Amino acid sequence: MIAYEALWSRPGPDVDLLVTLRSPLGLPSVVFERLCPAPRGGLGQRPPRVRRWVNLADAGDIVAVPRWLSTKFAGVDTDGEAPIHSVDFHRVASYLRLPDVTRAIAGLG
Repeated sequence: MIAYEALWSRPGPDVDLLVTLRSPLGLPSVVFERLCPAPRGGLGQRPPRVRRWVNLADAGDIVAVPRWLSTKFAGVDTDGEAPIHSVDFHRVASYLRLPDVTRAIAGLG
């Protein structure tokens, strides 16, 4: 959430890749409607200067609601599921270990 809003608020260089893992950005009533800038027409937007956006979440992750950010944001290039053990989905390291995640980040999946 912090990176998303910072990319909107600060001019800066182009960002080749924005990776959101277990992101709460689309969480209704708590996060989504309070984003800055506010969603337009029911959709958040890809931050300016971001060339590619990869979002991954575990199906059981209660923070990543909705799991598919492309349903709430325009400009998500890859929106995928990262299957993680039910206890470990709170740890970002659990995501980074998955071959599907590293392939998506590398632009191969």
